[in-house]
Amino acid sequence: EMMRATNGALRALGADDRQAMTISHSDEEHPHVHLLINRVSPDNGKHLSSSKEKLKLSELSLEYEQESGHVFCEERAINAEA
Repeated sequence: EMMRATNGALRALGADDRQAMTISHSDEEHPHVHLLINRVSPDNGKHLSSSKEKLKLSELSLEYEQESGHVFCEERAINAEA
C-alpha cells in the first residue's frame, strides 16, 4: 500500500520521471511514507513546478480513501466539494 501511495503521488505531481527516494516508517500511530523528489529533470534540466501540489495530493488522497472505503480525513471531502 505504501508503494502504491508513493507511485500515485509521483504520478499526481508529474514526477514519475524524476529521481525519488521513499522513506517509510511505522514508529507512529499510522505507518506512512516521506518522499524526496529531485525536481530537476535528468533529461532536460527543467524544474518541476510546485504549483497546486497540495491540491493534487489532496485529490489523490480523497480518491484513495473513497476506493478503500476508509476515511482518514473528513475535512478532505468537505474541502473538495467547496
